[in-house]
Amino acid sequence: MTLALSLMSEKGIALVSDSRATVGDVRGLTTSNDTVQKIFKLSEKIGLEVAGAGDIGATLVDDIAKKIPGTDDINSAVKKICKLLKENFNQWFPKPVATEKGFVKDWPPLIFTVSGYSSANKPDSYILVSQNYFVPQKSTMGFHAIGIIPLAIYLLNRLYRKDSSLQTITELGAYCILETASQDGKVGGPLQIAIIEPSKGFKFLTEDEKKVIISNVKKHRRNLQDSFYRLEEEKNEKNKKQ
Repeated sequence: MTLALSLMSEKGIALVSDSRATVGDVRGLTTSNDTVQKIFKLSEKIGLEVAGAGDIGATLVDDIAKKIPGTDDINSAVKKICKLLKENFNQWFPKPVATEKGFVKDWPPLIFTVSGYSSANKPDSYILVSQNYFVPQKSTMGFHAIGIIPLAIYLLNRLYRKDSSLQTITELGAYCILETASQDGKVGGPLQIAIIEPSKGFKFLTEDEKKVIISNVKKHRRNLQDSFYRLEEEKNEKNKKQ
């Protein structure tokens, strides 16, 4: 399975994901692979993440890279990607049928996030879902989460601030991935992290840079835990002095 996040700030965009693919029925025996790439560079100012039917997703990412020339405008890129995804799914699978819930039947579940900057240097993020016929869903909260999302959405709703620094939202994204991995075995493996800055463009973080992020996340975890016990310790210390 997957957990992939896109978080926007005034200084840049952070793309963070796990690297685990799980094969088999989650109610029984499963196997996993922790080397799956889930974040892709489309241009200097646009990145893509994928969740769901991984093999199909990888095929489509290759197709997108070949058929859609690099663009530095997120809105133009999303329109082209939507068109290509629909064309491929219409060719490969039965004609989509709307269900009572509004989802497309008989199409495998596949989700993309496309995040980046417009020609006016404004950040945006879109979700494209196969079961919604790849209709673009623009972020209204400043972040997107795809895959195993309940815990991450809870944490982001409580902790995310759009006026944060790029470093802070990157650490927050890593925190959400690692917290989810600690509770759900379908998420895990090495972190994948990329950032997009309006002036410097797209960049994958190095292993050393990711180690710094993970170290800071561990500090955040300790600080949170300590905050619950600090008042109790202070009270006990005060009682001793009395």
